[in-house]
Amino acid sequence: GDTVKAKSADDGRWYPGTVDAADSSGALSVRWADPDGGPEVEVVALPDLRHFDVHREYTVGDDVLAVDPGDGELYPGVVTRANPDGTFRVAWDDPDGGDETVDADILHLRRVTVFKDYAPGGRVQAEHPSDGEMRMATVVSQSEDGTFTVRWDEPPEGGPEEHAVSPKAMKQPLVPLDKVQAGQHYRGTVQRLMPFGAFVDIGCEAGDAVVHKSRISSLQVDDVRDFLQVGQEVDVWVASVRAGGRIALTMLHGRVGDGPSRNQDLTQFAAASPDDWHFGTVSRMMPFGAFVDVRLPSGAIANGFLHVSNFGMGFVEKPSDVLKPDQEIQVRVLSADAATGRMALSMAGGAGSAQHVARGSPLARSLKPGLWLDGKVAR
Repeated sequence: GDTVKAKSADDGRWYPGTVDAADSSGALSVRWADPDGGPEVEVVALPDLRHFDVHREYTVGDDVLAVDPGDGELYPGVVTRANPDGTFRVAWDDPDGGDETVDADILHLRRVTVFKDYAPGGRVQAEHPSDGEMRMATVVSQSEDGTFTVRWDEPPEGGPEEHAVSPKAMKQPLVPLDKVQAGQHYRGTVQRLMPFGAFVDIGCEAGDAVVHKSRISSLQVDDVRDFLQVGQEVDVWVASVRAGGRIALTMLHGRVGDGPSRNQDLTQFAAASPDDWHFGTVSRMMPFGAFVDVRLPSGAIANGFLHVSNFGMGFVEKPSDVLKPDQEIQVRVLSADAATGRMALSMAGGAGSAQHVARGSPLARSLKPGLWLDGKVAR
């Protein structure tokens, strides 16, 4: 009965499902939420299972996002009925010429929080009925049907100065970039998924912010789609505000800033061999090196410093000529001090020779004979 995400043996991707049964070896039978022409049930080993938190209690009138069976995308609607089979009837906000309702189970629903406590005189962004554009307006009053009458700052030429607008079509004014600071908490909405992470709308005038995949979960994130969906609401914290107005986010509470935190747990990193290679992501460039988020095979993440002298490329005049923010690299842990929260890293060879490192690194183990690579002369 538990809802889970499980890795399919067919393609190695993670999909939602429900645990059906367990066998004597500890493996579990998982019934897929959407078999998509494949087997409805598959036996999955425990390492290939993750607990999947879903909202279960929906009531009539709840605002939701529901999956349209036609294209598999999420669209807004309202719960109108709880069905006897455990599914929920959802009426689409905009049927767009198709069916007006859909029956969906909890795995195909997402709860949406719609702010409805606007007050007369409050400043808002609202969707203009004539063209669908978001315009600045002032709340005039609230009607019994839940809509708000707003007065437009700049109504379309010849149009009325006021309209009744649903709270679903209203937003708080955008937050100025100079008011965004590291450590602030926001409730954001996932807008786009990328191989390196996700763009999240936090209501800032600078546009969507970025959460790198290394800051999505304490678990290893190989594919962002296994953890996030477009339209999903997420709790995020501002990790840093970078030059040019780029906002970096984290979904890991306490992992704020582009440098190491005194509170980060370096226990596993202190025990790591300096000969072992680990995947890392550059979080911030400095004149004399770079801060890097390092991930161990166990899934533990911590931030360390990679000094330019440990780039392993001889003389480097500018570290930014070699590395860029969000770049994925491989590093060794030279030292980790749990008391200060500091960790020293290296991209240079260790334990003897460059040949030894090349053969032992995770990247080298993934390469196949005959594969051509682009390279750069180091010295």
